[in-house]
Amino acid sequence: MRNTLGPEVMVDREQLASSLQQLLEGRLSADEFEAQWREPMIGAPGFDRVWAYLEHYLSDGDIRARDERYRRMQDGAMVELIARIRSGAGADELAQITFLAWVRPD
Repeated sequence: MRNTLGPEVMVDREQLASSLQQLLEGRLSADEFEAQWREPMIGAPGFDRVWAYLEHYLSDGDIRARDERYRRMQDGAMVELIARIRSGAGADELAQITFLAWVRPD
């Protein structure tokens, strides 16, 4: 499913979700993900807000490696982001996931 959340740039949601899953599983590095997705996400209204929060995940690998609780929090947020992207959630719903604190909705 392709969706822009705006008219300028198309982001293929399934490709993005797949890349995020690979990132979560360690099959894609943060640098590889950034090289592939930074420009498309920043150029797509709505996804630019998601990118701003996603940068926390991309830069916090060292913290996740030494802090199990922080890793679980960020990985849980990533799982939720992937699910929301695949479900077609809008920009406001996607931007609720900040990777700084995450409480799974009931």
